[in-house]
Amino acid sequence: MNNNLVPVIIEIFKTYLYDFLAVGILVLILLLWWPKKTLSKYSFGLLHALLGAKKGIERYDDGKIRKIYFSRKGLKVGTEKVYYRDGKINKEKKYAKGALHGIATTYYPSGQKYVVAHYANGELSGEYRIFEEDGIIKEIKKY
Repeated sequence: MNNNLVPVIIEIFKTYLYDFLAVGILVLILLLWWPKKTLSKYSFGLLHALLGAKKGIERYDDGKIRKIYFSRKGLKVGTEKVYYRDGKINKEKKYAKGALHGIATTYYPSGQKYVVAHYANGELSGEYRIFEEDGIIKEIKKY
């Protein structure tokens, strides 16, 4: 191979490599944004920021955080977390395009699970489990 062609080939490879990475990132963002199922799985703040979502924080009168959520075009997306006054998690809910979509979990003040419910497009779908505070399943409903 001619030594003069090596730098040219390397430069072409670099150019296409960067294009490939840029297209790959764009495709990844579109895949995460478009299907509701996929979006509900990824609740990272950075991802929502890239997709144009705004972080919302509601506080108790004393300034402690009561709720953290993300919204896009006025609709909730991703994970919403609600806290008790003492800072422990109360509820964790997944949203897609403003509707509950995925798993919603409610916790006892002790931190143990109280209810685990599955939602699809805002409606109960699948199992709805109620737990005793000691972790034993009290009731299971199917939707």
